[in-house]
Amino acid sequence: MVVVSLIAILCSLPKLKQKNISMNHTQRIASVSQLSSHVKIETIPLIIMTFNIQFYRTSRSTNPIAKFILAHHPDVVCLQENIDANGWSSSKLTPLDLTSDYTFAAECQAEKFHGHYLANTIYVLRKHMKYVEKLSAVNLTILTETVRCAAVLRLYGTVIANVHLCGGRFDDKQFWNFKELKYLQLKRLVQQYHPDIILGDFNNEQSKSVAKKQLDIYEFYKNLNSSDRLLFEHYYTAGSVYLQDQTKYSPAYNEATIGATSIYGGTPDWVYVTYPSRLTGKVGKYDTITTNLSDHNALFIEYLFDKIN
Repeated sequence: MVVVSLIAILCSLPKLKQKNISMNHTQRIASVSQLSSHVKIETIPLIIMTFNIQFYRTSRSTNPIAKFILAHHPDVVCLQENIDANGWSSSKLTPLDLTSDYTFAAECQAEKFHGHYLANTIYVLRKHMKYVEKLSAVNLTILTETVRCAAVLRLYGTVIANVHLCGGRFDDKQFWNFKELKYLQLKRLVQQYHPDIILGDFNNEQSKSVAKKQLDIYEFYKNLNSSDRLLFEHYYTAGSVYLQDQTKYSPAYNEATIGATSIYGGTPDWVYVTYPSRLTGKVGKYDTITTNLSDHNALFIEYLFDKIN
């Protein structure tokens, strides 16, 4: 009877979360522990990688990306600017094949490009898949900016959101209209899921001082007058300012520790967490720029998850 009741508890967890989407990871674990003294919680460290692979432009073949990921073997792989699962036939690329070790766990469609969609995707090592719950993707498009989204899942009770925020290319030219967009995009995501981890391409540095140094070498910004520069700075950093000033999120690293992650010299790729104490301190990047895999470096962190036995 104890086994049956425990199974019933575990099976009900996703339903509990859907009914009260604001329940955070710590509250969820505590509620389970209270339901049964037989529940055992094991803390396990998992490596999470975030990587903008820019398949629409940089990559000429998917094989080098697949070999790179399989060689480093992170537990969770979050990709931006991948190609959506239904779009490979029109992309002229062989589908990214990680099936030897990974399961395709979550996806969201972003902007349309040459007959297919770019996508944020999440892959999880097969050994973890029975602990994965796929959650509905979040449309982060607010106005007329480049289509943005978040792929979301729950792994061992921890909610992970893979994002690509507005910025770059076409969006910067409309910054007058988009000055609050990053704030609004992240606020929409946080209000819907309260993710424990938000990661991906934020299209900005998290420190205002470092962001200013990066903008000072950005030709578009340099050609603006002084008042427009202030507006652009607000548009550029609105997302990270929101997370750090109005929420409990903290960056897993800073620019000094991680260095440049973009071919243009900036640090647009970030991992934010609600529980910094779950970070083990293992964090780093792989040079995927000079090896011509992408115009971004791949980053990784190690995070402590709670496995309920």
